Amino acid sequence: MAKILFINASENINGNTVKLAVKLLKGLEYQQINLVDYKIYQIGQLYPDDQFNEIYQAMVDADTIILGTPVYWHDMSAYLKTLIERISQKTGRNELARQKIALVVQGASPVDGVKMVDKTISGFCRVGNMDYLGKASASLGLTKLREKIQEGIINA
Repeated sequence: MAKILFINASENINGNTVKLAVKLLKGLEYQQINLVDYKIYQIGQLYPDDQFNEIYQAMVDADTIILGTPVYWHDMSAYLKTLIERISQKTGRNELARQKIALVVQGASPVDGVKMVDKTISGFCRVGNMDYLGKASASLGLTKLREKIQEGIINA
């Protein structure tokens, strides 16, 4: 059985980002991680209570990863940005290569914010040799993205 991991990068664990992901994943089994519940320090900050490795291992163990973020100031949340920056430190290991990555972005305004997040995640996947399935924002693109996720489950 394919493992789906939803990473909620919103501070609100019951907010619109989660609601959008729940619509996307309706009827599918998945694990949810709320980044707000974890201590993930910035690059260069080394503290013993850092929980990045726990989240990273959950990502490695998953077959499909759904990244969910609201748009803040024309970009993704700081939670997601920090996670991506920390993953980028693991260059050469490429443990996430060939992972299927999908994006749910809550917030349709400003439109360029959604495009910016999509561009960043697309580039992150390209550099990491991950399979970017695409994005859904508000209710736009949910059906198409869900089909890609289900196709990945069947082919896993």
